[in-house]
Amino acid sequence: MDRERREFARTAPRRSPAGENPPRPRCPTSFSRGGNSSAAGFTRIFLGFWVWVVFFFPSSLSSHAAIPGSGCSQPGGEWEERDARRVWENPELFQPCSTWRGGSGAAGSLRELLRRLWSRRIDGEALKAPTPFLTSTMDLPSTKDFQWKSLAPLPSRRVYSTLVEAGGQVFAVGGCDDNGVPVDSFEVYSPEADRWVELPAMPTARAGVAVTVLGKRIMVVGGVGAGQLPLKVVEMYHTDEGRWRKRSSLREAAMGISVTAKDYRVYAAGGMGSDLRPHNFLQHYDVLKDIWVSLAAMPTPRYAATSVLRGTKIYVLGGRQSKYAVNAFEVFDTESRSWTKFPSIPNKRAFSSFVPTEEKLFSLGGLRQGRLYRQPKFMRTVDVFDLEQGGWMKMERSCYLKKRRADFVAGYLRGRVVVAGGLGNQPTVLESAEAFHPEKNKWESLPPMPTPRCACSSIALRDCLLAVGGVSQGLSTAVEALCLSDS
Repeated sequence: MDRERREFARTAPRRSPAGENPPRPRCPTSFSRGGNSSAAGFTRIFLGFWVWVVFFFPSSLSSHAAIPGSGCSQPGGEWEERDARRVWENPELFQPCSTWRGGSGAAGSLRELLRRLWSRRIDGEALKAPTPFLTSTMDLPSTKDFQWKSLAPLPSRRVYSTLVEAGGQVFAVGGCDDNGVPVDSFEVYSPEADRWVELPAMPTARAGVAVTVLGKRIMVVGGVGAGQLPLKVVEMYHTDEGRWRKRSSLREAAMGISVTAKDYRVYAAGGMGSDLRPHNFLQHYDVLKDIWVSLAAMPTPRYAATSVLRGTKIYVLGGRQSKYAVNAFEVFDTESRSWTKFPSIPNKRAFSSFVPTEEKLFSLGGLRQGRLYRQPKFMRTVDVFDLEQGGWMKMERSCYLKKRRADFVAGYLRGRVVVAGGLGNQPTVLESAEAFHPEKNKWESLPPMPTPRCACSSIALRDCLLAVGGVSQGLSTAVEALCLSDS
């Protein structure tokens, strides 16, 4: 087998290593450059605040998507074209099968299979290139269908609260005030009445919490408390009773935990402890027994990761170790209770956004962090993971964002990925918004945010993307929604 691999490597067409990106023009604009003295002063103040946030207020996202397993599909003893495409894009995923196309004797060697793949032929038929994006015939909304709506403001100014939807209403949990002090605020927003109502305060003031919904209960896990220290406290709010109850604490205090819930079991991945070291813990909470159980450790320790739940799989992407981003992509199977590594995110950056769609997973923008001989740079980069084929797609520059941005809001509204606000090369926060057109494979400009902001809390609800709070010229109470005209 090794001899065949060497022979193939000598004769096969050349190919860029997995994960390698084509060279790109350098951007002369640096991370800290400002346009005038006052704006530059604001930028320095805000960036100092942002560096503080790197450690204490990481965010997480939980949504739904599907990724196939990495094993062979052999109905009738045949290697499916879908599997061939996946190996074509990611040769490291190849797992030899005992039979394909009739058996191991029928050109079943690794060299023959790869020869077919490299020549883009499979079973005597041209191997079709993966469809770039959506192939459904849904009616995509045009840019004219999007509009901003100004909604009732938050009762108090704060940043890094966590939003969650339950029963058609939006709950805002915790956050920190102008002085960076965690608060115990807890409010609910009613879309019908366009009104915020204050609810009983959390027993423990905190910010950057992990939140999930279990029926009529809202579970709040970890976060940053008084003294800017991580917490192990777990509290649950009963919406029908209108009161809080303490539950069993985490194994260790942690901030930046990523949570998902399935069948009344809550899975908490990663986090960062008081020693600033990232955790590789995976714990699940049994609601009925009120206990936490440790599961197999994540291969990559991290905090502020993005979790995507589908079926029996939990997909954990990105995150940070210390102040630096990681591009690890790993999946946990809740049935076998084991981890599998997936191809890493092609471009490593912090303060990017992940947006899942029906068939794809978008990794958008962000900040390429500086190293010893490299300046930080805001990015327009778009990486797309094909959920059906199980690999990262090769992206053209025409598919990149129109504006370089990081720490922005993003969502998926009726077939279109949208982004708004954030921080970029400009001396002030961004007001621009844009939407990706999957048929044209390009981003189109949308109406600008009424209140330009970065570091907003956000949530998609009823064909609207809500941007709540955040930072403008200081902390903001603004609540605005990018909506489709008929929503």
